[in-house]
Amino acid sequence: MIADVPVGAFLSGGVDSAIIVTLVQEIRKRSGAGPVSTFTIGFDMVSEHSEAKVVADMLGTDHQEITISFDDYFKELPKIAWHFDEPVADPSAVALYFLSREARKKVKVVLSGEGSDELFGGYNIYREPFALKAISMWPHALQTIFIKPLTTLPFNFFGKNYLLRGITNIRDRYIGNAFIFKAHEQDALWTGPKKGAIGARPHRLSLKDAYDKVANEPDSRKMQYIDMNYWLPGDILAKADKMTMAHSLELRVPFLDIEVAKISETIPDSLKYKDGKTKYILRKAFESILPKETSERKKLGFPTPIRHWLREKPDEIMRVIFNNAYIKNTMDMEYIGRLADEHHSLKADHSRKIYILLMLALWYDQYII
Repeated sequence: MIADVPVGAFLSGGVDSAIIVTLVQEIRKRSGAGPVSTFTIGFDMVSEHSEAKVVADMLGTDHQEITISFDDYFKELPKIAWHFDEPVADPSAVALYFLSREARKKVKVVLSGEGSDELFGGYNIYREPFALKAISMWPHALQTIFIKPLTTLPFNFFGKNYLLRGITNIRDRYIGNAFIFKAHEQDALWTGPKKGAIGARPHRLSLKDAYDKVANEPDSRKMQYIDMNYWLPGDILAKADKMTMAHSLELRVPFLDIEVAKISETIPDSLKYKDGKTKYILRKAFESILPKETSERKKLGFPTPIRHWLREKPDEIMRVIFNNAYIKNTMDMEYIGRLADEHHSLKADHSRKIYILLMLALWYDQYII
């Protein structure tokens, strides 16, 4: 909080930002300063305005709510792609862009909750190893004889994906939050140069060296380790830095203080995941000073209505993809068309896949053409 310029804070409906804002307000009150400025973003269809307002009202912050429409979002996407420098397809990053733009009108520094999920076990996916124990604890031979044949049946049934994940080694099934197109989907999509040729699709990212370093840790901690070393610096902090600095706004992340990180390292899984909750001990530590609904709320981040927009206004989005030279030359356009049709007809949710192609197209149009 040390600065000779105004300092504010991002406030979502979750526990991490609520903790930060609560502590900031306590410090400001003790020093005789006025209420901290807080900022929340939402969209026409989905927002955390009401959840954030609970905390803002309880603490008496100088709170501002920002609402973004599809037209606002889509109009700014090319500029956002330019600020990224590289293809990045994280819908919440765009929310940060608009949030930072408005915050910069009042403050020059903001505090945010990045890092808490990786350090204290906040992602719901970290609980997956416990849910899969009923399958993963089987001897490998029995998995091969009784379970694997079920996962290769040519039709879907309830529990098929559970069985498949249960018999798949953590190294093969978890590469962080970036596993959007599965291997067979990549093969169906890519029509460009084949393996070994110039311009060919690269091999899938290998995390073997990272997993080797935590070979003796439980699977949940392996997942945290992967995210701390790849997802956090490669996406979470990168998007936060670029989206805030696009508006000359300085972002600070208190949860990534080295002393906080040292404490998180000592916390066992039994105190991270308990009673169906993630970040259990962190929530417990602050439950007396946070609204009950905030301390118990599940992880959301900055929700965006991408899947809805892709169904309501598909033509504007798909036009960018279909007209992109790189995508037309290296990918199966009929396959992409099927993704769009299935999403629009509610047969499947392909929003993340389509969004990846959209941001690739926008980045390419900004930097290559």
